[in-house]
Amino acid sequence: MTSSDDPKKTSFPPYPEESANFFSRMIFWWIQDILIKGSKSPLQESDVFACPTKLESKTVTNRVNYYWAKEKRKKKPSLGRALVKANLKILIKILIQCVIESIFLLAPTVLVSKVSSYFDPNSTITQREALIYGCVLFAINAGYVAVRNALYWNLHRLGPTMRIQASTLVYNKVMTSYVNDSLGPKQVDELRI
Repeated sequence: MTSSDDPKKTSFPPYPEESANFFSRMIFWWIQDILIKGSKSPLQESDVFACPTKLESKTVTNRVNYYWAKEKRKKKPSLGRALVKANLKILIKILIQCVIESIFLLAPTVLVSKVSSYFDPNSTITQREALIYGCVLFAINAGYVAVRNALYWNLHRLGPTMRIQASTLVYNKVMTSYVNDSLGPKQVDELRI
């Protein structure tokens, strides 16, 4: 929202992750400006980034409403199935990140044994090979950290998104039932509990 839409609202700077390159996203470099600013002085409302377009309530609720409308036509509609279909892209991304993370967890075991075998007096591994194994081990650990950060970032986004989507469907159901007089004020109050 811009200040021209509502004079009382603050105009927020654009969300920097949307224009950040791959490397910047992997190590969260895109957020450094606000971190530096926050370390020097308290942040103001105008310092906070605008919500990314793909995470705006309207966007995520439209997506789940589309899949829920399809689910309602089935014999046994499933809220879980609608939520999964609405968030399939990020769920696949999370699954791939979990697989890569698992590989990064297993690979160092082999490399550490190779590096440590260099110190065995009967070792056939040269110093150069041990250094290469050490560098690869470092790169794998750096990759693990980057993948882990991205995984947690996506999980952090998925939770609130699904909560907003589920809340929207419940709200729509309650309001539709209330308008149709099938729910009275007492039943609506009981739904809050």
